[in-house]
Amino acid sequence: METETLAGLIGLGGALVGASATFAGVVYEQRRQDLNARRLHRQTQAAGAVDTILNDLSELQRVARQGSSGLTESELAERYRWQHDAVARIVLTVQRIPDAEVRSRVRQNAFFVLLSPPDDTRSAMERRQATMWLCMDSIETLGAYLRDYPAPERNLTVKDLRVRFAEFLGSTFFLEGGEE
Repeated sequence: METETLAGLIGLGGALVGASATFAGVVYEQRRQDLNARRLHRQTQAAGAVDTILNDLSELQRVARQGSSGLTESELAERYRWQHDAVARIVLTVQRIPDAEVRSRVRQNAFFVLLSPPDDTRSAMERRQATMWLCMDSIETLGAYLRDYPAPERNLTVKDLRVRFAEFLGSTFFLEGGEE
């Protein structure tokens, strides 16, 4: 083979290898950017979800601190509906958080805020305090999630509620019915 032909074939081969490497690099970089964009989108959604949930938890705590003395039946019914709505928003919004442990813990705490089975012997004050502790546990869990820390230890009140009402841990009782 002549030198010029050989040099041309080597040049063509080099150009093909270079073009292939460039194409592969471009495809790889596009996929990496797409993955990063999706990851950023999920993180942004999760952070927005956490903000929404934190607002609802803060409001649930505020209402629990107020108590119900002096409220009319109509006001009590409105508060009851609002609490159910807040818990429903929490349960829906927590689905945007990718961490399964955080989702489960916040969802269970939200369900327990509404928990008042017929055989519940807790006083109104004890139920209000339980609501505040459940909300605080969720707030601390979400804060740790945002900081990328491990979930904190559950407080004693939440642990006691989980043991006392273990049959309700996987429940969706508040979604299944309610008072009108």
